[in-house]
Amino acid sequence: MKLGWDEDIPLGQKARWLVWLKDLPKLVKLHVQRCYKPAGLGTIKSAKIHHFADASEVGYGLVSYLRLTNGDGRVHCAFLMGKARVSLLKRVTIPRLELTAATVSANMDAMLQRELCDELALGKSVLE
Repeated sequence: MKLGWDEDIPLGQKARWLVWLKDLPKLVKLHVQRCYKPAGLGTIKSAKIHHFADASEVGYGLVSYLRLTNGDGRVHCAFLMGKARVSLLKRVTIPRLELTAATVSANMDAMLQRELCDELALGKSVLE
């Protein structure tokens, strides 16, 4: 619309803006359930975090999953976190990008180990 910062919004757009502005406080009530450990899974015998990282000429990324196994051998996998980054404008080799992805993955592992041990009430010996 190429408006200046101090120009009024046209009436058609202003009505939409006011509705959006009025609904904005509702975001405080937004809650997304994160089911790492489903209620019916029972006692956890094994918990492992799996990280997958990769790189290409245009960027690198990684994803982490939690794999829980109960006493009966039933397995539940949950997505934990993912990251994606674009490469620098300065040309970087693929091995360097792969190393960067692995480093970010290792840092993510350390953070997830700390957070999940508290959240899932798992001891350090259970979370491998």
